[in-house]
Amino acid sequence: MKPLNETRVSSSAGSSRVLFLSSFLVMSLLLVMPAWGNTPATEKHVLFLGDTAFGESYHDIKGIHDIRGDRRYEVSFRYLGQFLMKSDVVVANLETPLTLSLDEPRQNKTYLHWGHPTKAASSLRDHRITAVALANNHTLDYGIPGLEDTLGALEDHGIAWFGAGLDLEEASRPCHFSLQLGESVLDLYVFSGFQYFGKYDREYHFYASPSGGGVNPVDVTALKDHVQKIRKDNPLAMIVYFPHWGSNYTWSDSRQKTMAYDLVDAGVDLVIGHGAHMMQEVERYGDRWIVYGLGNFIFNSPGRYAKAKVAPFSIMADLVLGTGGDPLARELRLYPIITDNYITRYQGRPLDHREFELFTSILADKGLDRASEKCRTGKDDRGYYLSLQLD
Repeated sequence: MKPLNETRVSSSAGSSRVLFLSSFLVMSLLLVMPAWGNTPATEKHVLFLGDTAFGESYHDIKGIHDIRGDRRYEVSFRYLGQFLMKSDVVVANLETPLTLSLDEPRQNKTYLHWGHPTKAASSLRDHRITAVALANNHTLDYGIPGLEDTLGALEDHGIAWFGAGLDLEEASRPCHFSLQLGESVLDLYVFSGFQYFGKYDREYHFYASPSGGGVNPVDVTALKDHVQKIRKDNPLAMIVYFPHWGSNYTWSDSRQKTMAYDLVDAGVDLVIGHGAHMMQEVERYGDRWIVYGLGNFIFNSPGRYAKAKVAPFSIMADLVLGTGGDPLARELRLYPIITDNYITRYQGRPLDHREFELFTSILADKGLDRASEKCRTGKDDRGYYLSLQLD
């Protein structure tokens, strides 16, 4: 059987276009990076972040002068950087190509993004972002040249990427982390795909094909085959799907829900979505959790929370593996943050107690059962969180 292609973060040797971090970096990921507080040595934290872009393409929009220039690459992390620095692995949705090749944009497409390939990638690396998902609606804003620049910039800075590639096989490859939990090793696979939209296929040509580059589409049939191959070799592996879907500044729709249920039915352990620029519902389907939307992490556009009449909240999702020293225990902690740049001046922050109560009330109104034994609230030195117990 042909081995599963993947972007791997482990101590194995690398090969062309399959990004392997150096042995030194891998050891720091697995063994040296500090734990969160006085936690057991077996505990590992994998932090999932939502839509991420430094806003270089918004230079001329009113209000963006607050972070114009190189300040944007540092000041935006002021209150959120502690989460990244104290995590073992950090995975973000990079919602911009990293390119200065701006001659081949997708014609007739509203909002063309670009980020500086050196300055942005250096900031991601310096703030300990381990891997980025590229399956979204901006990665191909500047075509294949922009995609190639993006992949090169990420590789040059030691950042793993997945969810896009120069053909469909490469784009569909998961990111693979091998995490040491005491005397055990847990294999974590993270897949990413961009919801299918006809315009992005026929007009913008965003999706990868067997012979052409682009982003990975959400393809449940292909995913099921991938999952079966993983489970055959490693029944205890954990599999997360990290999709980009939905509409801007709205709650989840019926298409998202159908896709989410199909992803769980295909065998994934956890679904953590992004794409709406705001938090979305949290739901338990069978014995699996679905977080429909994280919202933004650092996304330096003016934003439309007030216009859309939605709460300016997003989520950082901390997947805690080996909770309390038990290598089989798993928990997802959702740390809400405020991400309306008109309010924060491009410096997102954790919620205070009053805001956190509003956050949990909104999720309850949207169907979350806060009385469930699988759901509780908590607070630590990083802020308030909603804890979801994983089976």
